[in-house]
Amino acid sequence: MISDFYNSIFPPIGLRALAVFKDGLKKAPTHSFYDNNEDLIEAAGAYNSTGKNVYHGCAVYKTSDNRKGENVLACKSLWLDLDVGPTKPYATQREAVTDYEAFRVSLGLPKSHIVSSGNGIHQYHAFTKPISPDNWDRVAALYAACMDHYGVKHDTSRTQDKASILRIPGTSNYKADPAKAVTLKRLGEEVPAGEFYKKLKDYADANGVLVGSTAPKGKPLKENKMMNRDFPPSHGDKIGSVCAVIAEVDISGGDVPYEIWWRALGIAKHTTEPDVVAAHWTRNRSASGRDKSDWKGLMDAWATGPTTCNDFNKHSDKCASCPMFGKLSTPLHLGVDEQPPIVVDDTEDADESTDEEAVEASLVMQGPWEFKAPWVVRARHTATKTGWNNGEMYMGVRQKGNTGYKQVPFCNRYWQVMRRIRDTDGIWKLEIGYELYPGTPYKKFLMESSTLAARDTFCKEFAAREIHFYGDAGAAFKGMELARWDQKINTRYRAETTVYPTMGWASENNSLRGALTGEFILGDTVFRAKAPTQQVILGDTVDVSLRSDFKTAGTTKEWVELIDFIYNRPGAEAYQFVISAMFGAPLVRLMPGEGEWHGIPVVLGGDSGAAKTSTALAALSIYAPPQLLRFSAQGDKNGQGDTINALSLKIGSLRNVPFLMDELTGADADKISNIAYMVSNGKSKDRMGPNGRMIPNPYRWDVLSIATSNDSLHDVLDGVRSANTKEASQIRLFQIDLKRSDLGRVFHNVSRNMIEHTLLEKQYGKVGHEWLQFIVNNRIAIQDMLGVEREKYMVNPTDTSEIRFYKDLIITTKVAATLAKRKGFISWDVAPMIKWAESRLMTLRDSVATKDWEGRISDFIGSLHGRIIVTHHMKMGPGKRATSEIPMEALSTSVGPEARKAITDRRFVVTVAALKNWCRNNRLLPKNLLEEMIARGYMVGVAGTTVTPKLINIGSGTTVIKSQAPCYELDYDKVTEFDADSAPVDMSNVVQLQPVTEVVTVAPQEPESSSGAV
Repeated sequence: MISDFYNSIFPPIGLRALAVFKDGLKKAPTHSFYDNNEDLIEAAGAYNSTGKNVYHGCAVYKTSDNRKGENVLACKSLWLDLDVGPTKPYATQREAVTDYEAFRVSLGLPKSHIVSSGNGIHQYHAFTKPISPDNWDRVAALYAACMDHYGVKHDTSRTQDKASILRIPGTSNYKADPAKAVTLKRLGEEVPAGEFYKKLKDYADANGVLVGSTAPKGKPLKENKMMNRDFPPSHGDKIGSVCAVIAEVDISGGDVPYEIWWRALGIAKHTTEPDVVAAHWTRNRSASGRDKSDWKGLMDAWATGPTTCNDFNKHSDKCASCPMFGKLSTPLHLGVDEQPPIVVDDTEDADESTDEEAVEASLVMQGPWEFKAPWVVRARHTATKTGWNNGEMYMGVRQKGNTGYKQVPFCNRYWQVMRRIRDTDGIWKLEIGYELYPGTPYKKFLMESSTLAARDTFCKEFAAREIHFYGDAGAAFKGMELARWDQKINTRYRAETTVYPTMGWASENNSLRGALTGEFILGDTVFRAKAPTQQVILGDTVDVSLRSDFKTAGTTKEWVELIDFIYNRPGAEAYQFVISAMFGAPLVRLMPGEGEWHGIPVVLGGDSGAAKTSTALAALSIYAPPQLLRFSAQGDKNGQGDTINALSLKIGSLRNVPFLMDELTGADADKISNIAYMVSNGKSKDRMGPNGRMIPNPYRWDVLSIATSNDSLHDVLDGVRSANTKEASQIRLFQIDLKRSDLGRVFHNVSRNMIEHTLLEKQYGKVGHEWLQFIVNNRIAIQDMLGVEREKYMVNPTDTSEIRFYKDLIITTKVAATLAKRKGFISWDVAPMIKWAESRLMTLRDSVATKDWEGRISDFIGSLHGRIIVTHHMKMGPGKRATSEIPMEALSTSVGPEARKAITDRRFVVTVAALKNWCRNNRLLPKNLLEEMIARGYMVGVAGTTVTPKLINIGSGTTVIKSQAPCYELDYDKVTEFDADSAPVDMSNVVQLQPVTEVVTVAPQEPESSSGAV
């Protein structure tokens, strides 16, 4: 959290100052400087552990020479100090925070970072990009003036001092006895400096706030906090025309009481012509009989800042009636010419900036460095003696006699290293930006950093883009030198870009289902807790059709208003559930449990023309242009649809981002079965390669998705007789039947144009960005909410699989809807929607329970998927195979194997326990199921109307360790009647890596369970 704080308030480059008070707080501190936050935090902790008070400089510095204002490189935040205590402006920290929050909310400023110094309160407002010291001075001056006007009792010596130091969170305040902890109370928000300035300017213009002062330098005297400030040019005659006290001094020529005249000299000293003004304000003093008219001696001895309004008020009755009293700190403000509009470094065209350091600071860590940015060109020229002119790059060649440099062209294109990229495999690459034709947008390509070690390879990489180095090898070596310099600067400033292999939740080491890092990727944007979004790169494993930018359009407010108008109405609970479920898509990965919940498709079925697709697209508009997440599982108007492999690639690329599989109407039942299995199991089916080895599956996902079809997919899947897929597919989809009649009855005042054009074409993505940031910020709390709801619904392994998955869907959707409503994204009542979903759950459960016996037998066999040891052979009894077979299909890690299937030997065995457990979960008597299986010819070894189980080790002859257990043998042909994968395999063209037919006789008394032990 403290690292996030420093990443927010500090620019990514520049030296961080650490101030250490080694002898109390009375003597000046010693300073050390660090080029990164981690070293600063570590050093502060080390000093603080020895009882030293430690502070950080609030800006970053150019050099380690000093901590003065003129050495400041850039600033990325504003700050203020609110003093708290019995003799301080605020009695308690709560009072200080409450007072400032009232000011912040009134002006519409973003949330600030809040630090408790142990005694007082420090507030920080962080910007999205650093700004130059001059621009900071002007923002800070306006900020202080607005707070003065509003009545915030801030320490002005901190608010406008860019060289300020403040206490470091995570350390101790030894000024107190006992010491008090310095703690970070809240992480705030970042905002562009220009936007922050505009809010201040709007308030100042509306309330007549005058601004004049800028940054103080050094610690102020207790009796005058204006000491040692630098002020914009202020003119004595202008002050005299506004301030009544100074006007009397000016008009009378000094014929005023000494207390007034002497304090007027404190104003004169800080004007543009101090001697002229002081002489003019003293011209009649001696002639009027006033003593002490030596203005020069008194002004030379004046060692503080300009006289304050409060000080004048103690000696003059004119201040009380002044309209500016309480709004200004000193009359000196009144002599300042009107300030021009502020220019902060948030413009798109950085070439117009005149502040080299601020431009440099604004570009680092904000994605790629800006192409041909002035600071890049100048810095390269200084360090490497290179430059560019009319598109060509030139280098400085030293003249004979050391008389200077001659500019010699060495490359036909301007290019530069834009950023360093660490690929998913850990290889460093450089992104090269280059200008193909002068004045045209730059292009870019990636080049491995190792290319810098070989001149020929380096030249080939560039020549492939028509970038050529002139003349001999010297020009190429100069290019390599320049690239290394760019790389070094990127490295020094820690400017690097991460490559992510997929979107969705990032996991440690990019593992398929490893521990989460807390990052969520949508398109090329990464969301991190309490931090601004950053640009990233998607790896080559992401489907090319999804690499386009996940753009946003419209506003959150407009999207919310449209969704509320269309769907927040009685009778629309089914539609509300679909939208709420898509809010829940990123939450699937956060569900506590044994890891079997990977999400299921929400199928919109029923009548044609019931707004199925438009509802699905409206739900997907949460995250992106909805058409981007629309996949054609069946085929478009040209008959072109995504294959199973293509769908797997796209879903694996999105990982935790929802999508639509549109128009499954009329699709082949096996394809629907494969899709439903794939989506609800979080991976595609395992496949065997031609060499008999398993093909690695590179993708995993946990997500809720939508599918549309005019057919009832439950009915379609009843025709699928594949024992390995039917149960997994049929009960792991949540079908909602929509009726066309509902459109006229429920949505009578909603037009198609409103949905398709106003919503889907003009409003998308904004809500998703806010929603994902909220989820990332509150990930742990949301996990806890899901866990609590799961306990309420009593989801447990004894539930039938369909009930378990339906419950998890409702839980995920309920939590998502509750949070989305809390955030203001939806406004409908969650309770009726969930009640509708629970009713739908019961309907789907009953539809499964009322199947005929053939369907129940098929469901039982299908329930064994993931628990079947599949091999070529199955040898029982004395003797064992010399080589233990590795199962050909992956086994479930949560439940042990319960069956054995031998493809070549054509045998299928299942444990008695598996049959009994399935019957118990499906409310059937095992005796009745056995009778039906015998009657239909499924059982082997039938004697009359009964069958006796045999003791069999289903792991025998394999690498799976099992012990003997009562088993039934089933008729192989009946079980695999429609399973094409179970047909005998032609091995004539396959080279056998190991013999599979050699049998070695062993002693009969050897325990069978020991065979196959690894």
